[in-house]
Parts: sequence; C-alpha cells; structure tokens
Amino acid sequence: AGVISAAQVVVGSDSGPAHMAITQGVPTVMLWSRTNEPVEWGPWGRGVQAVVVRQADQEDAVQQAVSAVKHFLASAAFKKTL
Repeated sequence: AGVISAAQVVVGSDSGPAHMAITQGVPTVMLWSRTNEPVEWGPWGRGVQAVVVRQADQEDAVQQAVSAVKHFLASAAFKKTL
C-alpha cells in the first residue's frame, strides 16, 4: 500500500492493487478485458481511466493507456508533493 500511495500514476488490470490506488486517490489507468465491461463493473470518478483491451485492437488500447498516463502526469490536479 505504501508503494502505491507514493506513485504518481498506477497502470494495472482490474485487480486489487488498481482498486487500492483508486481508493488512495492515485490516478489510475485500469486495463479491462472484453469479458468485463468497465461501465458495469469499473470504478467511477475523477482520476480513473478505463481502457478496454480487445483482441482486434490491442495497439489502440496501448495508445489509449499511454495517452491517459501522459494526461495524468501533466495534470496539475494530480501532482503530489512528497
């Protein structure tokens, strides 16, 4: 939990560490498979970006995730003071 709370951004699958990051207010890019839809099961709120990874467009999903990380890192609202 300490490592997660110190992170500027967390990228992960729909898993415990990603959900922990969200509850700690750490900007999170969460990767979803096509079997679970983030609209139905995903976390909501500011600082969370869901990326659905489908077999046919994996490259697009990578670009979406990279863009989301860049956005969070550039956003003054999510800058942390250590």
